[in-house]
Amino acid sequence: MSVLTGRLKHLKPLVVVAIGTGLRKRKLLSLRRDQVDFSRGVVVAVHTKGKRNREIPMNDEVKAVLGRQCRGKRGSDYVFVNAITDQPYTDIKHSFASACLAAGISGLWWHDLRATFGTRLGEAGHGIAVIMDLMRHKDPKTSLRYVGATEPA
Repeated sequence: MSVLTGRLKHLKPLVVVAIGTGLRKRKLLSLRRDQVDFSRGVVVAVHTKGKRNREIPMNDEVKAVLGRQCRGKRGSDYVFVNAITDQPYTDIKHSFASACLAAGISGLWWHDLRATFGTRLGEAGHGIAVIMDLMRHKDPKTSLRYVGATEPA
């Protein structure tokens, strides 16, 4: 996170929200203001891979970041907009690769941030049903890897 400054500063809110919600990159980049419900404290992922909308609770850090990102935006406005083009980001793989290089991290993919979300759910003591629901896994085996993920063998 410490390298997400200067020309990479646009990544910090994206990384925080990715880790805090488990949203896939495409869903995160296409997130609109009306999908962020501050009154209920949830982000609503629409038209997901599983074909169903899902509601993801916002932790305090995600709520703070999205509060800043959504300030002054109308419902149909994108949450994450490129300050140079004033358009939503289409991809961030080059800047993410640059950030990983600057941080001395190799082998990290954006999708690993989604896995971090699942791991943190497991670390917090959430069971397989909650993890399956929040990550929209169809097969319990997929979610099982996150249950007790950091417990010693």
